[in-house]
Amino acid sequence: MNILKKICKWKQKEIELLPDILEPLPKAERDFFTALQKGCFPHVIAEIKPASPVTGRILPKEVDVAEIASGFEKSGVSAISVLTDEHFFQGSFNSLQKAKHATGHVPILCKDFILSEKQVRWARKYGADTYLLIVKILSVTDIQRLINVGRELSMEPLVEISDEEDLQKVLQTDAKIIGINNRDLRDFSVDLSRTFQLSKKLPSDNIIVSLSGFSGSDVRLVRNMVSGVLVGSGIGNQLTIKNYKLRITSYERQKMEHGTRNREQGTGNREHGTGNREHGTRNTEQGTGNTEHGTRNREQGTGNREQGTGNTEHGTRNREQGTGNREHVIQSILSKFTHPQPLVKCCGVRTKEGFQIAKDLQVPLLGLNFVPSSKRKISEELAEYIASHRGDIRLVGVFQNQSPQFVQKICSKYRLDFIQLSGKESVDDFIGFPIPIIKGISISHTFDYQGEILKWNAGTEIFLFDGVMPGSGLSWVEEFSEEFRLLPLQKPFLVAGGITPENAKRFIEITGADGVDTASGIEDETGEWSKLKISELVRSI
Repeated sequence: MNILKKICKWKQKEIELLPDILEPLPKAERDFFTALQKGCFPHVIAEIKPASPVTGRILPKEVDVAEIASGFEKSGVSAISVLTDEHFFQGSFNSLQKAKHATGHVPILCKDFILSEKQVRWARKYGADTYLLIVKILSVTDIQRLINVGRELSMEPLVEISDEEDLQKVLQTDAKIIGINNRDLRDFSVDLSRTFQLSKKLPSDNIIVSLSGFSGSDVRLVRNMVSGVLVGSGIGNQLTIKNYKLRITSYERQKMEHGTRNREQGTGNREHGTGNREHGTRNTEQGTGNTEHGTRNREQGTGNREQGTGNTEHGTRNREQGTGNREHVIQSILSKFTHPQPLVKCCGVRTKEGFQIAKDLQVPLLGLNFVPSSKRKISEELAEYIASHRGDIRLVGVFQNQSPQFVQKICSKYRLDFIQLSGKESVDDFIGFPIPIIKGISISHTFDYQGEILKWNAGTEIFLFDGVMPGSGLSWVEEFSEEFRLLPLQKPFLVAGGITPENAKRFIEITGADGVDTASGIEDETGEWSKLKISELVRSI
């Protein structure tokens, strides 16, 4: 018998002994649906999970549930989930009530294996504002019935699916909030690609939450596909959300507009509608006088990209407009993979053989170095060859203190997808630049890198953090790991400096990065790219 069936068999016995609640119950006062629409994305639902049938005890028995719940709310979570199953997860309705009384405004979710209306009413009696329905253990009729029971009490449930069969069932209901569980409840194995695969098939007006299996930086894989994430064991065993590395989820109060999820950046905001810059290409539209850039051509006339039609644009940097699911530049690259994974950027290609290795291994980002003083400066002949044989690989032109005019010329000539600025360039010089920018910033004690981040935040798509000597192979990550976690980053970022197949995964976990950038770490003793090292690097993360 699988774990889920075992739990449900036990739960049926509990329900038989559970008394009916006949008295009228007050309606829920904290709106879960609204809480997942407002504020920053993705929302964090923090879970109080005392134990698991697989891992055993997670929280100490003497833990103060009220203190944890209060701490979660102060830390800015959008909702708190409380396990109420006693036999398998060592939770209780009393814990639910304590969490409710200790908080002032965040919705409290009752997480249990709900099979009966009685359980919904008991959850409300103890203060729940919402509850979990697991599609796997319910019929379509039961799902709709239990949704309706909750709505009579102003409780909009979180309806959980985990596979294609569940998806087809939930589509026959009018569920509004869909949770995609990355954990298979039959054997408790975890696969984050469940969210990646199923989220694309849900209606655009659903609020989608990714559930379970997060260990910190893994949130980067789903953050642009969902409205929220629910974190259980990964946060519960640390007692406080402040110790959980969710900065990368935009948890630090990153402001995003619901629907398009655009970040507001002062006067540099990207707006939807006419004449707006679209995220990813950042091309400025000028009525009918728009410039055409490689495969990123804009339509003449209104100059606007079509909204709401779901039409895809040239290249792999496509975004569906009007569906309420604005995909980030990073996500547009990740979407090429069956299983999402951190990005790898191999920088400083110098030979056709090196390029072919990167192409064969499906490295997402390839760095072409155009810095005159660099030992990895690419030749014109090789740049032209790569531009003509690139296939699906994305090309990043690396520049340092070079004029926007020169950079623009190189971009057009070799059809670059990104530019990487690794010097002391002026933000003003590159405002409105038609190619998305990766801004390299050195992390050191003598450089105001925090000020540099704020300065470039509105003008760049991706940050690249390196040491004081880019390309030297020297790492800064260990020394600056503590203060780096506290940075209020609002953009995706890569880490560079001493990245090797041996340390890449650890550096991603330490920093919460979206990927790594490496040059010397993939070279052999002759300075040429090593197929073995690149393969090991890609495989290691």
